Amino acid sequence: MISIQELKHQFKRSRFQIDIPSLKFDQDGITALIGSNGNGKSTLLSIIAGIIKPKRGIVRYNNHNAFHEYEKIKSAVHLLSWDFGFFPWAKGSALLELVKQTSIANKSTWDDGLAVKLQEDLSVPLDQTVSGMSRGEIAKLMLLLSLPRHPKVLLIDEITNDLDINTRKVIYKMLDHYSFESGAKVIIATNIISDMERFATSVVYMKRGSILFSKTIDDLKERNKKISLSARIPGQSGDPSVVNHKSLTWDGSRGTLLTDSYIPGVLEVFSEIGIEARLEPLSLEDILSGLGDKQ
Repeated sequence: MISIQELKHQFKRSRFQIDIPSLKFDQDGITALIGSNGNGKSTLLSIIAGIIKPKRGIVRYNNHNAFHEYEKIKSAVHLLSWDFGFFPWAKGSALLELVKQTSIANKSTWDDGLAVKLQEDLSVPLDQTVSGMSRGEIAKLMLLLSLPRHPKVLLIDEITNDLDINTRKVIYKMLDHYSFESGAKVIIATNIISDMERFATSVVYMKRGSILFSKTIDDLKERNKKISLSARIPGQSGDPSVVNHKSLTWDGSRGTLLTDSYIPGVLEVFSEIGIEARLEPLSLEDILSGLGDKQ
């Protein structure tokens, strides 16, 4: 489990800093780290991986200080990021063999069966040099070099954004299965929210270095609703403002209510005053946009 306490870290050339009093990553499945570019997602992942020393606070993996005990956690916590490149002249096959032999020499885990399956599922062009690969192919290579080592924490810093939608689906299904089967924590920083709605279990929303909220997607969808309102008989309904909510709109015959604290009984309240209330689905992107705007 990853736990963060009293974390503060100043960005380069920025007027704001990462400021996270407390946060845990303990959900099985994929956790989506959401936030627009420049809000601190990449820096936070590097701090979790033990690569960047925070100015203040502690990040722990299973009671190990991520930065000061980096050598103890580096085989368990993997960061896949564009900031860490490969030798451009090296072939994918040579890198795969190097990582395999290094893992064996260090008495670390190496799963040959998983490596073969990943190569087939992802169609990694191992006969090419890194310089001859597309960004999408390099992203696949990163996964091929990481997963056979069975990391306990996998931090993915937007590398999947360069893949086509079908390949992303294959990877997310694979990562979701890997997390639930192994108990590993998978954290994906991305702005493709539609992917995360389908494949993630929970969401951590980051804005200007702070965590606005950390929730499961099920909880978000349960509590955030859009309710369409219409009078059964125009002009003869009660006043819907009995449901006191700032997002309520009503023109005398039709209206809407957007809420992040939905209570099922509210539909009955509207019905009792002659107003038909109908729940309409909200996408995860709609929910996150609305919650982010309130902060």
